[in-house]
Amino acid sequence: MNHRVFYDHHFLLFFAGLLSIYPLHKICHALPVLHYARNMTCTLRRQMVILPTVTLRLNVPIAKWRYGMALTAPFFVLNSCLMFGCFHFPHYSHYFIMLTAFHTGICLIDFLCVRALLFSPRKAMIEENEDGYEILIEQ
Repeated sequence: MNHRVFYDHHFLLFFAGLLSIYPLHKICHALPVLHYARNMTCTLRRQMVILPTVTLRLNVPIAKWRYGMALTAPFFVLNSCLMFGCFHFPHYSHYFIMLTAFHTGICLIDFLCVRALLFSPRKAMIEENEDGYEILIEQ
């Protein structure tokens, strides 16, 4: 259906992009709440011996809209960049589409949390804990 020629050169760049998606995703989570950096803890753990996982946790309650923005920022920032690459480098669009699909899968948990936030009260504050987060409301 498409008469474009796809190249498989630069596979190592694709692999480097695949490895960099997760750290970039975590950095994009931190950008909307960067001014809370003094109240943020970062934990690095290893899963299955070689896979590092990073946990960012705020120690203070934040507004619901800001927490939602922090959860959705990686999806919009990274997927926009990947789609830009897909359209500007059409011979390598298959690489960019695979990276976009991988990153969208990483974002699934974030969107499930955002869905739960949508049904919380409007002026709620969000506080993170070991088990996830708590929705705080005034009484």
